[in-house]
Amino acid sequence: MKPHLNPVGPAESGPVYLSQAQVSVRTGIAKRTLEDWRRRGVGPRWIRVSPRKVLYALESLNGWLKAREVQSTAEADRLPGLSVGA
Repeated sequence: MKPHLNPVGPAESGPVYLSQAQVSVRTGIAKRTLEDWRRRGVGPRWIRVSPRKVLYALESLNGWLKAREVQSTAEADRLPGLSVGA
């Protein structure tokens, strides 16, 4: 089954993959920040499909976001650092 790059579609159509631009729009995280996080080995898991193309599995992205859910700023302060240039 061919993977789908379109983030919208029936669940039975197989895994859904998002481009860096789609992840940026969906999360509000700048593309440059996603690039920096990949270099540093932090942020959502990703897939290198070619030297110039990466994809993010929607399921993995949603899991990463869920793991970062907090109820207080104290909890947020304990999350692994993801700031740019850290």
